[in-house]
Amino acid sequence: MVNDPDQPDAWHLWGVVAYQQGDHAAALERIAKAISFRPNEARYHSNRALVLHSIGRLSDAETSLHQALELDPRNAANLFKLGNVLIATKQIPSAIDAFRDALELDARNPHIANNLAVALRETNRFDEARDTYQLLIDIDRHNAEPYAGLAIVTHRLGHLDEAITAYEKALSLGNQDVTNSLLAPYGHALLDSGNASQSLAIFKQMSSTPHCQVDELCRAALTLYYRGYLDLAIQLLKYRAQQQSDSNTVSAMLAYLMAVQAPTEANCRRIESILVEPDLSRDVSRSLHLGLARLYDQRDYHTEAFDHAKIGNQLADVAYDREAQQQFVTDSMEVFDRTHLQTLPRAEVESDLLIFLVSMPESGSNLIKEVLTSYPGVRSGSNFANLQQVALSLQDTLGSINPYPHCVRDLSATTATQLAQEYLTRVGGPARDAERIVDDSLNNYLYLGLISGLFPNARVIRCIRDPLDCGLFTYFRDFDQDGLTYSASLANIGSELAQYQRLMKHWGITLGLNTLNISYEELLHDFETISQEIVSFCGLKWDKTCLERPNHQNSLSLAQELDRCRREVGRAKLYSGELAPLRSALESDL
Repeated sequence: MVNDPDQPDAWHLWGVVAYQQGDHAAALERIAKAISFRPNEARYHSNRALVLHSIGRLSDAETSLHQALELDPRNAANLFKLGNVLIATKQIPSAIDAFRDALELDARNPHIANNLAVALRETNRFDEARDTYQLLIDIDRHNAEPYAGLAIVTHRLGHLDEAITAYEKALSLGNQDVTNSLLAPYGHALLDSGNASQSLAIFKQMSSTPHCQVDELCRAALTLYYRGYLDLAIQLLKYRAQQQSDSNTVSAMLAYLMAVQAPTEANCRRIESILVEPDLSRDVSRSLHLGLARLYDQRDYHTEAFDHAKIGNQLADVAYDREAQQQFVTDSMEVFDRTHLQTLPRAEVESDLLIFLVSMPESGSNLIKEVLTSYPGVRSGSNFANLQQVALSLQDTLGSINPYPHCVRDLSATTATQLAQEYLTRVGGPARDAERIVDDSLNNYLYLGLISGLFPNARVIRCIRDPLDCGLFTYFRDFDQDGLTYSASLANIGSELAQYQRLMKHWGITLGLNTLNISYEELLHDFETISQEIVSFCGLKWDKTCLERPNHQNSLSLAQELDRCRREVGRAKLYSGELAPLRSALESDL
C-alpha cells in the first residue's frame, strides 16, 4: 500500500481483512476506496454488500448487490446474497426469484436450494417447496434436514403417507437436533392419519427428551383431547408427571383434563389452586382459564365462568385488525359484484365432489360435518387445504400488481381450471375414491366469490345460529387450535359476526351457488329430519349411519352431545350484561 496507494485490489483485500476482524467501519471505508478506483469491479460491490448486510444496512446492501449483478449478471453467489438480503427485508417473493435464478446457474448448490425451499415454505408454496426438498435429497441422501423439510411441507399439503415416510427417514438418520424438532409434528401427522395410539407413543418419546418444551407437550395433549382422545391425553400427561414431578404446568393441564372427564367442583377448585403458581406459561394459563370457563358454565357458575374467560382472553398475545377485515369484506363485495361475476372466468371442472360448510365458530358446522362424514363414501377434506391459501397466493400465481381480491380480475379460465384441479387433489388427500368431500374451513365464507369461479357445481351449506349465543361460546373457546385471533375480544367477535352477516347477504344476492341454509336451533330440535334434508341436498340417499357417532373410547354419544348442545341454546341471556360490547359491535359494524 505504501508503494502503490492507488492499487484497488489492495484496498479491497485490506477491507475484507477488516471485515473478518470485525471492524466494519474500516471495511466499508477501504472497500469504498477500491470502488472509487475501479467502479466496474463486481467483487467490490458484492463484498461491500456483505459488510452492509452484517451491520443491518439492508437497503444499501441490496443496492450494492444490484450494482454487482449489473456488472456480472450470471453470478450465482451474488444472486444468493441478494436473496438473503431480500428475505431479511421481508421481500420474500423477490427473494424466491433471486434464489431460483441462482439455482439455474448453480443447480446443485445445497445452500441456495435450502434457502429457496425455506422461502417457499414461508409463503405457503408447499408444492414448489416439496420439489426443492426433493432436489436437496438428491444432492445428499444422508442429510436429515431436507427429509425433515419434505416431511413438514407434505404434511401441510395433507399428503400424510408421504409425510410420515419422510418423518421416519429424517428420524432414522440420527441427527439429534432434527429429531428433537420433528417428534412433535411427527406425532401430529400420525394423529392426523388416524393412528392415535402410535401418536401417543411418539409424544411420550418427545416428553422423554432432555429439551422437551412443556408447552409443546401440553399442546399435544390438548390436540388429543380436541380430537376425541381424552383418555390418551391424560395418559400422556401422567407419563410426563411420573418423569418430571416438579412441573406445575403439567400438573395444571392434567388437572384440567381430569376435570373434563369428571367436572366436579373439587376438580375445578384444584385447577384454581394451581393457576396461582408463578411458573405457568402465559399460553398454558390462557388455555386453563378458558377451559375453566367452559367447565363452570356447564355447572351454571356464570360469574366464575365469565371471569375466567375474561382473564384467559386477556392473556392472549394476538393482533386483530378490525378495520382491515372490514375493508377486505368491502373489497370482496366490490370485486364480486353482479357486473364482474358475469365476466368472471369459470374453471372447466365439472366436479360436484365438494361440499363447502360456511359458518362462524360454534354455529353447528361440526355436527353437520359429522352427519355427512358418517355417510359411506363421504370424507372430510384435508386439514391442510383451504381456499384462503389459494386466495392469498393468487397475486403471485397471476403475477399481478394487485393483492386478493382485486387480482381476481387478472384470472383466466385456464388458470382457474388449473387452480381448481390442484385444489381438488390437495383437499382430497388420501380420499381419492370419495363420493363427496366436505371442506369445513372456518374462513370459507370470505371466499365464496372465488369458489363460484373455481367450483361452480359445488354445494354450499350455511350454518346459522343466534349471533349472541355464537359470540358467547366463541369467547369461551381456546382459539389457539384454530387461529381465531378475534375470539379474544367480545367487540372483535361482534365485528367479525357483523362482517360475516354483511358478506353473506351480498353472496345471497349475487352468487348462483347451490346453497342450503341450516338453522342450528332447528337442527337440534329435529336432528334426524334435518340430517335427512342435508344428505338429500348433497345428492345422496339417506343412510342411518349418519346418526351414528364414531366410537372413540372417551367421546360422548351422539345423544349426549345433542343434549349438551340443546342446553346451550339461548344461554347468552344468562350473560346479558357482560355481552354489551358484543351487541354494540354487531349493531355498529353492520
